[in-house]
Amino acid sequence: MPKRRVHPKPVQDPHPPIWSATTSIDGHYEIGKMGVGLLSFAVGVPPEDLIPRVASYQAGQAECEKPKGLLRNDQVVAFTTGAAMVGDPDRCVEIAKRYEAAGCDLLFCLVNPYNLSHEEVMNSIEHIGKYVIPEFNE
Repeated sequence: MPKRRVHPKPVQDPHPPIWSATTSIDGHYEIGKMGVGLLSFAVGVPPEDLIPRVASYQAGQAECEKPKGLLRNDQVVAFTTGAAMVGDPDRCVEIAKRYEAAGCDLLFCLVNPYNLSHEEVMNSIEHIGKYVIPEFNE
């Protein structure tokens, strides 16, 4: 890719972390070798399917000699749909803990993959914030 000028220049200290997304095991390894954060698409698969993907990413991170960004980013994010987090708050906490056990640092959930009303989406977000997230505060 040819070099591009970016205007205005980003101003943030520290520099924003760099991320890359993939679904394949080989892609996880290559992203790790770049020393950038991982966005692993886990749509339609159980959290435990992340385990070999995260292991591949960590193997790549171990081989990274010079990160692509100013700083190494070794965080793992899983992106899934709200359909993966269905149930009462206790069930959602249990599912989120399975993602955590698989090596996930952050979990991105698409809350409205179907035809839900705005009120239903906002209710889901409120319940996640009130009952699920507090279970993971350190």
